[in-house]
This record gives sequence, C-alpha cells and structure tokens, in this order.
Amino acid sequence: MTGFENVVVSYLADIKLRLDRLEA
Repeated sequence: MTGFENVVVSYLADIKLRLDRLEA
C-alpha cells in the first residue's frame, strides 16, 4: 500500500465512524 492509499483508507474509515455515530 502506498502512503496515499493509506491516507484515503484512513479518511474513509473516519467518515464511516462519524456516520455510524450520527445514525446511532
């Protein structure tokens, strides 16, 4: 995995966690 891919994955994971919290 390149550094850029790692950043994108972390970003998407963070968004998913935020959405999960909002819907809870």
